[in-house]
Amino acid sequence: MRVPYLLAFLLAAPAFAEGAVQVFDCDTKAICDEVGRCAPLGEALTHRMEFRIEPVSVGPQGEGDYRITYNDVSVPMRNVTGLGPLLWSEGHDDVQSILLTGESSLLWHSLDGTTGRSVISFFTCKVTQ
Repeated sequence: MRVPYLLAFLLAAPAFAEGAVQVFDCDTKAICDEVGRCAPLGEALTHRMEFRIEPVSVGPQGEGDYRITYNDVSVPMRNVTGLGPLLWSEGHDDVQSILLTGESSLLWHSLDGTTGRSVISFFTCKVTQ
């Protein structure tokens, strides 16, 4: 099985000292709601996102605990199997997850547990650190 480019950086995290940070610089390709309605491509392409991922307690295959930082959010995150998914919560009523979908692409699913509504964002990313 071929390991996606982005995930290869997470799997390599144990080789770095605890606290090494990986930065994913991403361009938005689409933003959709829970039933698949997506914003027009022109609007979505104006949004950039940076995810900073820092290993905290990581196993030999990259599975384990991390800290994810983006926008004004910095929270604990779990890499379930080393191949993802990456799971976290910003508070008490949400679930966030990232699935790596290709060599340099990912899907971010954000579920608001209060409303039951989701936002699904598709990104292409490069590792900048």
